[in-house]
Parts: sequence; structure tokens; C-alpha cells
Amino acid sequence: MAASLQSKPGQALRFLARPALFFYALIWLMGLLIIGTVTQKYIGLYLAQKTYFSSFIIWIGGAVPVPGGYMIMTLIFINLLSKLIVERWTKQKIGTLITHCGALLLLLGGLLTASFSSEGSMVIDEGGTVNYVEDYHRNELALTNTADGSTTVFPQKQLQIGQALKVPGLDIAITPEMLCEHCLITQRDVLLSNDKTHGMLVANEMRDAPLSPEENQNIPGIVFTISGTSASDGRYGIFENMPIEQHINVGDKKYIVALRRERTILPFDIKLIKFEKQIYPGTDKPRAFQSEVILKDGDLQWHSLISMNNPLRYKGYTFYQSSFIENEHGAATVLAVVKNIGAIFPYIASITLCIGLLAHLFIRLPKLKIKTGRKATR
Repeated sequence: MAASLQSKPGQALRFLARPALFFYALIWLMGLLIIGTVTQKYIGLYLAQKTYFSSFIIWIGGAVPVPGGYMIMTLIFINLLSKLIVERWTKQKIGTLITHCGALLLLLGGLLTASFSSEGSMVIDEGGTVNYVEDYHRNELALTNTADGSTTVFPQKQLQIGQALKVPGLDIAITPEMLCEHCLITQRDVLLSNDKTHGMLVANEMRDAPLSPEENQNIPGIVFTISGTSASDGRYGIFENMPIEQHINVGDKKYIVALRRERTILPFDIKLIKFEKQIYPGTDKPRAFQSEVILKDGDLQWHSLISMNNPLRYKGYTFYQSSFIENEHGAATVLAVVKNIGAIFPYIASITLCIGLLAHLFIRLPKLKIKTGRKATR
């Protein structure tokens, strides 16, 4: 082992295992934490996280690249892993090396969470049943047949400007012209009078606008052209939660085109039986609220009560009581839904870190007692 570490790969491992790399990476990470926290006030939590922490490169002024959160965490992971490879597992170092293993498990769990976890919401009307989760950040373009309810969906990653989207089963194409994370919609002074523009774009103009720090105030939108329908060919514009549905005709069939939150279909259904809330006396502010639901998975079903401190867990999904909606149509519950395959890693990593620190303490304790005794006899 010692001979192999004298080779060039071995020397590279020793360099990557240097404590100085970990020290400076940690300082840079602390700087990112401060800058990201301050910036979040001006650009919002999600955009700050995406810019500073969930990125490999940060572009300062759009021209100067500096390491982002992902790159620094990758460097720390490589540093700790290299340390485990080059160090000899002796009795004196066993506690420190176990602690390194705990830190590696924590970083590995973070990698799995960042790569494969999903977060979204589920809105269920009282008495209604839902089997999908809507993503917080991504959108999709949906084409729904009004006759049978069948839907063709194009996820956000497929929506590229100038790239035609072929609709399966139909000889038509949808080509995005403009995509905006936050659209500003203004009324035109003069209505457009041509055969190439349809829907809301006849009376309104849609353009890209700066993102709001409050993410729920941003209005995603898309401008696109449709070809192949003959009667409905032309240019359209829609935005999320548009109050008036956009219809197109393809032969003798009618379709609804909508921009909505990207949906993940669940392998089970959840029905809201009853929603209850408690308010503070003398006010209209809710003190607590809960949802009585029935989860149906094939022939299997059971009742469950979801409250603010009592989530429902099933098949890797966790349902938290998040909020509620009340209007003239009745009440609806809003559940926050999380799927995180790396959720167990922080617990395993914490136990490993604890074992490593305790082992290091017990190994060093006799030496500390001897040193203390020598000082006392002087």
C-alpha cells in the first residue's frame, strides 16, 4: 500500500486528502451560505438556492465563473474519501476515520436527495379523490380531449423554443415561440385582426418579466403555434391557471390546451372525507386543521387522519398537512407531498458520527488523564 502511494495516482490521492483542502472548501461554503441567505431577500428562496447552492458554477457578472455549492460539496466528498483511502486504519485513528465515514454518508444522502427526491402539493376538494401530485417548480403543456378526457402531456424539459412537438395519434405539431417563468400580460390598445393569432393574444400581449422574490406570485406562460389542424392553425398564448380555457378543433374533436404544474401520477388514490379546522377564539386565524382521508390502493383501503404534526406515509411518499382552501364551493385541503429516497441517510450518518466521536474520545481519554496527572505533580 505504501509503495502504491508513491506513484502519481498515489501522490494525487495524498494531495486530495490534505486537510487544507477541506479547510478552504469549508470557508468558501460558509461564504456561499452568507451570500445566499442575504440574496434570498431580493430574488426569493428558490432562486437563491438554485443559484448558489444547487449549482456547480456561479457566474459573477455573467462572465466570471466561481465554484458553486455542488462543486464545493463534491470537493469535500472527494477529500474525505481520499483521506479514508490513504490513511492507515490504526487504533489511534479509528475514531477519526469512523467520523469521516459518517460525514461521507451524510453527503451521499444529500446527493440522493438532490438527484432523486421530489416535492409537490396535492389539492383535494371535500368529497373528491385525487391520484396525482403537482410539482412546485416545473410545468407541463397538456392537450386534453373534451370527449373522453384523454390527455397528452409534454413535460417542461421538452418545451424548447423552435422545437416542434408532435402529438401522438394526431397529425398536428405544437411549436413553442416564447417561454417565460413570469409573464406580464397587458391589454392591447387595438385588437389584432388576422387569421394567424387566436385566443387571448388577440386582445392581450404577453412578455417576459423579472421573477418575483415571492415564487407564488410568478405566472409561467407560453406562446406557441399549432399547425396541422386546418381550422385552428395559428399562434396562441396561455399561462398557468388561465381562467378561460383555450380550445382548439382537430377535425370533429375539441381539445383543451393548458399550462399546468407538472403532475406525477401515484399508484394509489386519496379521497378527502372531511376537513376540519380550529380557530383562535375571537379571530378568524386557524389554530389547527386536519384532514380525514381514505387511501385506496386496489382492493386495499383504510382511513387516516392527517394533521399538522401527524403526516401520512405510504410507499415512499409522505403527506403533510400544509394548508387549506375555502370558497363558495366548499373546503379543500392542501397536502405537501415529499418523496425522498435519501431520507434514512441523515439518521445513519448521525449514528456513525456519534460512534466515531465517542471512539475518538475513549481512545484519547487515557492520554488526557496522564497529561493532567503530570501537570498536577509539577
